[in-house]
Amino acid sequence: MPPTRSQLKKHAALDGSHLSDRASTTVEKQKRVLSFNSVCKQFGPVIANDNVSFEIESGSIHAIVGENGAGKSTLSKILSGYYRPDKGAIYLNGTEVVLNSPTQARQLGIGMVHQQLALVPSLTGFENVLLGDPGLPFAFHKKEIEKKVMLRARELGFDFDLSSPVSNLGIAERQKLEIFKLLWRDTQILILDEPTSQLTPFEAEEVLTIAENLAAAGRIVILITHHINEVMKFAKRVTVLRKGKCIKTVDTAKFNSDDLAKLMVDSNAFIPTAVPQGLSGASLFRLENVCTKATAKHKALSNINLEVCAGEVVGVAGISGSGQAELGMLIAGLLELSSGIIFGAANERSRSLKDLACYVPGEQKLAYAPGLSVAANSFIRSVNRPGAHTLGFVKSSLMRQQAQQIIESFVITPSLCDVAANALSGGNLQRLIIGRELSTSAKIVVADNPCAGLDAAMSMRIRHELRQAASAGRGVVLISPDLEELIATCDRIVVMFNGSINGVQQADQFNYQSLAMFMGGKPELSLINGSKA
Repeated sequence: MPPTRSQLKKHAALDGSHLSDRASTTVEKQKRVLSFNSVCKQFGPVIANDNVSFEIESGSIHAIVGENGAGKSTLSKILSGYYRPDKGAIYLNGTEVVLNSPTQARQLGIGMVHQQLALVPSLTGFENVLLGDPGLPFAFHKKEIEKKVMLRARELGFDFDLSSPVSNLGIAERQKLEIFKLLWRDTQILILDEPTSQLTPFEAEEVLTIAENLAAAGRIVILITHHINEVMKFAKRVTVLRKGKCIKTVDTAKFNSDDLAKLMVDSNAFIPTAVPQGLSGASLFRLENVCTKATAKHKALSNINLEVCAGEVVGVAGISGSGQAELGMLIAGLLELSSGIIFGAANERSRSLKDLACYVPGEQKLAYAPGLSVAANSFIRSVNRPGAHTLGFVKSSLMRQQAQQIIESFVITPSLCDVAANALSGGNLQRLIIGRELSTSAKIVVADNPCAGLDAAMSMRIRHELRQAASAGRGVVLISPDLEELIATCDRIVVMFNGSINGVQQADQFNYQSLAMFMGGKPELSLINGSKA
């Protein structure tokens, strides 16, 4: 089992003395104050930040929360040098900080882990950590520096294979590698943009405990997240943004999670109504002893046996890298089986379920074309449907009509069909991808961590939509690191462990602890202790 929070705090109690041999890495513990003073940023008609003013102090984690499109990521990109404010200024200990580029920000000790990770897949973890490191000497002994990197990683509580190419690492391991890369360079102002959206609760606990220790050692640590429970547990202060404006900055000790949620959510936010549970119907597909081969990017699957019926939501849980992403890709028709049998509807044998499934991947960048408009991205799955084009040209009016329906249904901001997809915030882009996939007629819905990066209201909406899809006779496979989400949303939960299915149980037979035990490869203990409270 992963270490407890208290063990992590003891293990990674950062006092700055053991971080590196370089003298510049000593962490000074005097109080630092970072101030945003009337910061404004506008992209065309969209006002991302509207006179934002608040202060952040070192010594504890400071969270920034808000709905998708509230301006959180824009503000953090201004601080990390990616954008320059149209008006306003940033001050550190009373001195204005001018940031003309990310390089300049890094030189000043400001680093950011983005929602979309920026690692080089073909390089090893060691090489990614050292790539562009200004403190690395021109000539160095490779084994010696790798030993120092590994020691530092272990001191900080990270446990992954740095000698392996990044393409072999799971999403959670890549996320932690990005964070560690900043820590290796002794970043003094650390911005974590949705750092736990792809992590299991254990991994999230590890990362946030490390962040907490870094803040206690004198760094400024900014946590951007939609997980209110993480804010209440790890942050001392929290700033709420809404529609680009700073609504309030409060001490978490003087607030509760319900009050914080009310500050975050617009009064017109979607509130789901009850959806009838799907009645399990005919089999949509069945996997019998299915295996896939390991590749440079994907873990092998072994002896997978699974059936999904119309009208049910089947959850897939597992510690990162256990094969859940590969299972989703297999069902979506993106991985080929090496042995075993796939049965489609009517018990017919098939080599792939690709024509029956729609798919929301765990890696957002795999699901859209950055240079195309929102309208074009919304229509990618519909290009070949009857009546979609004339003389080889897509019907623009039909494409825009579908895009507008998705924009309105999933409250995408800005609500413009012609804006480039890469101009959307991560959360709004996720809404577009989900809306597009659910708008297809596919009988099988595969959603890999669909609520990653979404605010609380939209996360509830997506779960509602998945249940609605099941009630309409579709079969839904929901892969998620959020155990509470799986238990609340699914009819059955499949647990993956080391590329195989470790067990399957009805969702209402699990609680948080028993599901976690199952994920750790100990189903017999989860069955003993897994009665609902």
